[in-house]
Amino acid sequence: MKKFIILTILLVMFLLPFGTVCYAVEPVPTEPTTSVDDYFVEVTKAQVFHESGRIYIATQYYFNPEAVYNYTVEGEEKTIDFNRIILVLKQIYEKQKIEYIYNDNTPNNIIKIDKVYSSRTELNHEQGITGDEIYEPLEKLSEDFWFTTYINKSPSYLANGGKEALQKNYHDLGLILFGIDTVDMSLFKFNYCYGTDYKSITTNGRMIKMDNMYYHIFENINEKSEIILYQKVQNSANWYGVIIGSSLGVILLGLLGYVVFRKRRKNG
Repeated sequence: MKKFIILTILLVMFLLPFGTVCYAVEPVPTEPTTSVDDYFVEVTKAQVFHESGRIYIATQYYFNPEAVYNYTVEGEEKTIDFNRIILVLKQIYEKQKIEYIYNDNTPNNIIKIDKVYSSRTELNHEQGITGDEIYEPLEKLSEDFWFTTYINKSPSYLANGGKEALQKNYHDLGLILFGIDTVDMSLFKFNYCYGTDYKSITTNGRMIKMDNMYYHIFENINEKSEIILYQKVQNSANWYGVIIGSSLGVILLGLLGYVVFRKRRKNG
């Protein structure tokens, strides 16, 4: 299941450059179980800095195909499964002209495209940053002659009221669409996916390489989870110094050899 979640998130990166949005046939009905097993839905937020220069922000909802959500409306016990929820989500996305990815071969999974930036400059401008520079609060972690390693620590999207905001959003949708007055957040599993084409960036997550992209997966995160990025950067001045020094050394050795050769030839 973990591999499936990762691969479906990656699907966004391959389809969007070609402008593909999937408005597929209705999901295949399945026989729901009578109780929720472990979780009802996995929510994966993805932020991908693609090698094409585009930046993708997406949210994947992967519903447990063997579970139903139990709730009460005016004293009446009710259940709902992923078929009905995804059907309603698709209707909302289409009405609001929101791009999404859906495949009827995986009817319990849907990916909502939250935002696509054409470049880092566009993202920077939205954040009030001028130019193309990569603006990250980087802190120097270590330094040697050849490399400097920087570190960036940030909380998960559930921290600082993020989880409460999501709960309110889900509560409002559940109440309006299905009459669910209380959303049980313990039945939600949250993940995060960070994608980059920089090999020099590592994280405290699990990394998956696909073509020229590196995807860092953080599973089962919570309000206290920390996303840590490390970036190793060459100390260019030292590298250039060594290269120039080596080049001068080669030139000097060549000149010295030439002088010795001329001297021997003259004496000979």
